[in-house]
Amino acid sequence: MLKSYIVDSTCNNMRVDRWIRNTIGKIPQGLIEKSLRSGKIKVNKKKIKSSHKVKSNDKIDFYGFKFEEKILQKKISFNPSNQIIKANEDLIIDNNEHFIVLNKSAGISVQGGTKSKKNLIDIFKKSEIFSDSKPFSVHRLDKDTSGVFLMAKNRETAQLLTSLFRLRKVHKTYLAICHGELEKNSGEWNDDLVRYDNGKKIIEKAKTIYKVIDKNSNSSLVEMKPITGRKHQLRKQLFNIGHSIYGDNKYKSFTKTIGINKELMLHAYEIKFMIKEKKYTAEQKLEVENNNQTNQAVRRDPVKIIESTTFISDGKNYIIKPDANGYMMHQQKDGETKIYGKIRKMPDRESYILVKENENAFGYFDNDGNFIVETYDPTNDKVILKKYNLK
Repeated sequence: MLKSYIVDSTCNNMRVDRWIRNTIGKIPQGLIEKSLRSGKIKVNKKKIKSSHKVKSNDKIDFYGFKFEEKILQKKISFNPSNQIIKANEDLIIDNNEHFIVLNKSAGISVQGGTKSKKNLIDIFKKSEIFSDSKPFSVHRLDKDTSGVFLMAKNRETAQLLTSLFRLRKVHKTYLAICHGELEKNSGEWNDDLVRYDNGKKIIEKAKTIYKVIDKNSNSSLVEMKPITGRKHQLRKQLFNIGHSIYGDNKYKSFTKTIGINKELMLHAYEIKFMIKEKKYTAEQKLEVENNNQTNQAVRRDPVKIIESTTFISDGKNYIIKPDANGYMMHQQKDGETKIYGKIRKMPDRESYILVKENENAFGYFDNDGNFIVETYDPTNDKVILKKYNLK
């Protein structure tokens, strides 16, 4: 169904997205952007951007755009408590005059919608940090994915950062734990990914450069740098090669999960770009002084084991010694020394992954040199801490 409008003189030089809202109704900005990109809304039979300014007597066509149906879908409002606001403020790893960077928790959406309630935009609207402005979302990060996320403090910065993302001038790096042992230790994935838009099949090119940091017969720790930015790109590409990410219930190539957290094990740990002739790397900003718990962990003085060192846990002796890729951990039992697991450093902080035959766990060295390991107990649905005391 085609519906057309003519721009009158009172709207001359008005942004097209504002004209649409003034004329049609309170349509979400995301829906407007999507409709302009797909050509469902055209000005003088041409595709345009939301920043395009209409002129008097311009003809604006809507092709099969069900705006009445969309308007009825009201966004679920979210009024965050002071506790929720403070908890998310504590996740900020950089706060400057142009934007903030935070370590987004898994399980929280970036923006609200018809299906999601708790979201970062509504939370930071109530934050003192944005008392003189409002937060602008400039890129995507899935609800169940944790890690580095940017929010602009003003429209100018938002437009600049959005342009950088669109032009692929922003370089993001992700870390994931996936099922099975990847055959190649590095390379690139080039795929034709399929998605559907209102029943229409769309095929998009997707490219990712990857490197295996560590692996065993059950799982692989993979570093990924997406070149394109397709929806669920990394999750789909790992699924396509039969190595879905742990905790991914949508793209699942394995039915059994062995000794690991049920949450999606996908984390955005670095973002790099050039803004106003200055290089910016979020990973470097993890080193800033900050009182929040996340950065205390990041700034922990690294423990360097340069020779075989003995640790004790539950009355048993364990030996940790360096190898080419990190550390090897051995257990002494009944007069014999057996391999217990491998310890590999996480790229973005002074934390480690303990890789055992049937289990992966997160670990770190505390300020006293003890090795602390966190594992997930699926039976009781809780995280268990195990301490290996420095002897």
